[in-house]
Amino acid sequence: MNRKMGFTLIELVATLVVAAIIVAWALPSFRNLIVSNRLVSQTNELIGALSLARSEAIKRGSTVSVCKSKNGTQCNSSSVCTGGASGFVGWSDGWIVFLNNATGSGTDTRCVDANEQIIRTHGTFPDQFTLNANSSFSDLISYRSNGVSNNTGIFVVCYSNRLDSSRTVVINQSGRVRAGMDSNNDGIPEKEDGTEITSCTSP
Repeated sequence: MNRKMGFTLIELVATLVVAAIIVAWALPSFRNLIVSNRLVSQTNELIGALSLARSEAIKRGSTVSVCKSKNGTQCNSSSVCTGGASGFVGWSDGWIVFLNNATGSGTDTRCVDANEQIIRTHGTFPDQFTLNANSSFSDLISYRSNGVSNNTGIFVVCYSNRLDSSRTVVINQSGRVRAGMDSNNDGIPEKEDGTEITSCTSP
């Protein structure tokens, strides 16, 4: 006598309930993993751009700058650069790495002037991800031919304005770039002086 093997309705429902519980438990962790990976990726891209600017300045013996840019062809550091066009543009809108060596009448160190080479561009950050800098680098950062930056400061990368999963990029007095530390493992990185950042918008 042949017996047909299969699941009863009760067994099937119980299996679906267990599967739903497992998915509900794992989904937040999976989502956090995706966010964490994107934060690391965006942070590494910024570190790469700043490190490139520094190395190119040394190699070329000239100033290389990184400025915030929405269109990838001109800095939004000043309305002078955009022909008088106004409107807020942040670092989250993108940036340009460019050879900032033009001199003479009609040039501006805040802008990509004629004959200045654009070395690398970066587009807009994904939705809910933000990049901001403290007042030292509100518009741009420049590296001189000796590799020293025009200032010291910090950038912060956040998701949904959350400090507890943020990442920082620190530029020290010599112009060197590094990822910020989180020495107490609370998810909030520290500045160069060892104090924790307190804002995703004004680090």
